[in-house]
Amino acid sequence: MAPTRAREVFFPYVFGEGAIRLSLSDCKIDGVPTNDLWDEDRSECNLVRGNPWSSAELQFDVTHQPGGIELVELLPAKERRKPSVKLIGCAQCRKTYRKIRVEGVLDLPTQSGRITLVLNREDLVDAVEFEVHVIRCRSQEDEPRLASDAAARVTSSQLVMIRIDEPLHRQGPGLPIEWESFSKSANNYRASHSHALFHLDTDGPVLYLNKDSDPDLQAILSEDAPKGRKASLRNVLFSAIAMPVWMSLIRTALAEVDAEGNIDHGWQRKVLNSVALVAEPGCAPDEALRRMINDLRDTSGGRSIDQRLPVIIAEMVQFRERAEQTTRVLL
Repeated sequence: MAPTRAREVFFPYVFGEGAIRLSLSDCKIDGVPTNDLWDEDRSECNLVRGNPWSSAELQFDVTHQPGGIELVELLPAKERRKPSVKLIGCAQCRKTYRKIRVEGVLDLPTQSGRITLVLNREDLVDAVEFEVHVIRCRSQEDEPRLASDAAARVTSSQLVMIRIDEPLHRQGPGLPIEWESFSKSANNYRASHSHALFHLDTDGPVLYLNKDSDPDLQAILSEDAPKGRKASLRNVLFSAIAMPVWMSLIRTALAEVDAEGNIDHGWQRKVLNSVALVAEPGCAPDEALRRMINDLRDTSGGRSIDQRLPVIIAEMVQFRERAEQTTRVLL
């Protein structure tokens, strides 16, 4: 079972992190029962369909997370026989930002409940994030260490991802990535650097990631969570790898530029085009490429290109979605 999502919010009271969990128990698309939509390990519901649909009704079971804090321990002793809490679900579309609030049923003695979410297809694009909270109905002053204010969260579920559309794929073939155990590699360089995190083979180019560097590396870089601690760790690792890889790609591509500043079509030109469009946003693509090549070849450091490159690459890495619309070689 996948671990629960880490909170990015500090709660100044005892908060039941991951005390409850959601799982899809029933789904109707345009009134027709539909199965095989739920991925328990990823906490993901796939509503991507070959045929158009208008509405979907998703019913989730709410259960106590094994090993999590007991829900009654999050309530003042005086309230445990008649708890002043309710179950609220919050959904938000990642692209349209449309928000949906629903209320469910919670049975505190059994630490279980049920909540239903209805989605209208015309309001949604890409994906919807859904999570459920147990919140207070009224304030309490008996035990200040616990949630006190009305509407304060007592505990929350993991984040559920509901896929509405197929994920957008990057333009072009992209940079090939291969996982390899460097200690067993037939490549002499990788075999002699068996503890390296990665190696860029510019003959391809191919980016080799080392299975030996850390047992969790592949899982971290494959994580597709939109936010939270896992996503932050993944993004930091991506950035740490992307900066030296882009620098190497740029320098390798520059070596293919002829004396007149021309470069044949191929991955080297695509790399320089990618950087040029970010470095010279106000120019036409050909003019941006010409300026970029001139700056890179200027041994006197014209326009401080060596100082600008890290900033340019950082912008490309940070704004990946915008860059993907204009480039064909990306990490």
